[in-house]
Amino acid sequence: MFSLVAAVTGILSLSQVGQSLDDITEHRVPEALAWLELSRSIERVVQVAPVLLSATTEERRAEVSADMFGKMEALSELLNRARQYGEVDGQEKYMLDGAIDVSLASDRAVELVNRINDNFVAIDAFVGERLQLLKERSKVRRQLARGNSNAQRVLTPGTRIINFQTADWVNSSAVEPNAELSLEQAELARSIIASLPQQRAAVMFDAFNRELLSIADADTAEQVDLLGFPVQGILDGLEAEIAAMPKRMLNRLSKQVQRLRDLSVGPGSLPEIRKSELIAVAQAKELLALNTRLSSFLANRTQTLVTAANQRIEVANTTAIERRILNRNILSGVVVLSIVSSLLIVWLYVGRSLTARLTALSDSMMAISNGDLRAALPSGEGRDEISRMAKALVVFRDTAIEVEESNLREIATARQRLIDAIESINEGFAFYDAEDRLVLSNQRYKDLLYDGQTVDLTPGTTFESILRNAVDNGMIAEAHDDPETWLEGRMERHRNPGQPLLQQRSDNRWVMVSERRVTGGGAVAIYSDLTELKQREDQLSHANQQIMSSVHYASRIQEAMLPSRHALGSILPDHFLIWEPRDIVGGDFFWCHETNQGAYIIVGDCTGHGVPGAFMTLIACGLIDRHLRTNDTMKPSELLSAMHADLRELLGQNEKNSETDDGLEAGICFIERSGGRMTFAGSRFSLFAVTEDEINEIKGDKAGIGYHRYSADTQFTDTEITANANDRYIMATDGLFDQVGGAKRRGYGKLRLRAFIDAHRNTTITKQGDALRETLAEYQGDEYRRDDLTVLGFQIPSA
Repeated sequence: MFSLVAAVTGILSLSQVGQSLDDITEHRVPEALAWLELSRSIERVVQVAPVLLSATTEERRAEVSADMFGKMEALSELLNRARQYGEVDGQEKYMLDGAIDVSLASDRAVELVNRINDNFVAIDAFVGERLQLLKERSKVRRQLARGNSNAQRVLTPGTRIINFQTADWVNSSAVEPNAELSLEQAELARSIIASLPQQRAAVMFDAFNRELLSIADADTAEQVDLLGFPVQGILDGLEAEIAAMPKRMLNRLSKQVQRLRDLSVGPGSLPEIRKSELIAVAQAKELLALNTRLSSFLANRTQTLVTAANQRIEVANTTAIERRILNRNILSGVVVLSIVSSLLIVWLYVGRSLTARLTALSDSMMAISNGDLRAALPSGEGRDEISRMAKALVVFRDTAIEVEESNLREIATARQRLIDAIESINEGFAFYDAEDRLVLSNQRYKDLLYDGQTVDLTPGTTFESILRNAVDNGMIAEAHDDPETWLEGRMERHRNPGQPLLQQRSDNRWVMVSERRVTGGGAVAIYSDLTELKQREDQLSHANQQIMSSVHYASRIQEAMLPSRHALGSILPDHFLIWEPRDIVGGDFFWCHETNQGAYIIVGDCTGHGVPGAFMTLIACGLIDRHLRTNDTMKPSELLSAMHADLRELLGQNEKNSETDDGLEAGICFIERSGGRMTFAGSRFSLFAVTEDEINEIKGDKAGIGYHRYSADTQFTDTEITANANDRYIMATDGLFDQVGGAKRRGYGKLRLRAFIDAHRNTTITKQGDALRETLAEYQGDEYRRDDLTVLGFQIPSA
């Protein structure tokens, strides 16, 4: 009865105290911690915003923006959680110090967080606008530099001439006082005077460039307007200076002046871009300052809410202490009465009736747990719980005896099955325990280790003894030179097994040894006979060496058939050549042939790769050589047509039932010796013409050479080209355009070639070839080379 009263009293006491503690731990403490964490989070978010404002790339802006909005999202979640902790059903609004409404302070915190978040959205938009304007400013600066460079390229020859002429004038007798000018000196003076506008224009172009660059770096919109005044004067002066120049120079410089005027005036001009950029930065900074003030207000509100939560904790804690003291006094009295009644029950009943029987039963259970299944058990007579426990212990003991006998039989059967299974496999098997002693092995293990010798592999023998015995009997060829060093290394590998070990035996057999450590420290070894596989590997290796030797010899033959680099350089002093067969030899070729009227430059791509493709190049080069030796006045289109007809007949592809369909694509350029003119014809081949202002792809005809689907009388088209001194030309086979690479594993393509050419306009053509080779290798990366590669770039030599 006393126990029941004590239990009920304890439950009530714990329930009352627990309610107070639950209020503290589940509501008040988490609420205070949440408001404190909210205050710290506000500072972290505000610190991120200036970093966003200083971002210089879109990637950096996206990274900082994601971090900032992630922190704001976490801040909002923390605010919602703090408000949920503060909401208690059935209570009136809590007033801090009787004056401040906490719920209104909480609502004000939500309003401030929303305003800060909206400002961050606007700041992010301004930063994005600034980065876009920064890209446009960089683009305009590049256009400005290109325009100035083009103008100086036009004016530089005249500037150099006036410098030379001025030096001649100084050295002439005209510098003497009162000296009369000769006709030659007068002509020199007029030439100097006529060239002065070019020199002044060159200086004014440089001045315009400097002024516009200073505008691009201006710090305020007013500074942009102030620096923009001299720019228009410079442009007007330029137009006046170039008006007196020769017509050709006037036309070229007028275009450059118009381009520079577009860059300095109008919506897309550099001053307008810089002003827009400065305005975006100023607006973002204003929002950033506003967020700093709002964060200060929000920190004040959160401090108010933390104070309110602390006051609630103090109230709940006081209530819990009062309830705990009251219930402790009640529970103490009940406990004293309960102890007295319990002592009487133990003395009168438990000690006399239960303890002795339970002690005997416990001793019997301990004996059985120690493995003594034949131990004496207490009597199970009676109907109480202890008697039933004794009867159950008897049943348990009898069942354990039966299970033990059954397990011994099953273990013996399983062991025999394991031995039979191990003996049936074709590999040698051995198991060593944690002390590296043999536990189990099959006959195949013994045969592979000792090669039929009479050796007894007794369980319990150490691995080192078994291995040393094999070495002493000369069974392992690798150990003949230094047995002890080999044994030491083999034991180390056995103790720390890794990849399978291929081991040569004295009878020229090869055995692969695979070892693995198992749970408990033991090791399992598998021995496999790989002699037959090793012999086949040696045969394949020998055959491969013979094939590769033949292919390398074929490569020397192919290179000997092609023109030498010296011959190509004598025709094209300024050129680069990339010729890389995919498989040592390949189906790409290049050719050059010089005549009295000019020179033929040819690049071709034959069907197939490797040896078949190389044979096709020999046929193609033979046809070209035969035709040009008999008629060196053929147009490029005529040479393509003649090759097409001859190749169809040579390969038997002029017949309807032809089983082959081989051929080639090629591009032919004929450069006239007089200079300045070139003729191009292509069979499914293009010529890229790179001028000062653009890159033109001159496409050849869509018909191939030699294929039976094109008629024997197929005609090709010539394209006449007028070449300037700085123009460049590039011919490339499909191996360049089809090469897969890059992050998206796509072909290199013509667009990337155009971008490469545009980026290397100002490099020499030799360095341009080196850069293309490096760019293609970097783009290819670890990808497989898809096709043979040939790229020829050149400039037409001056007459």
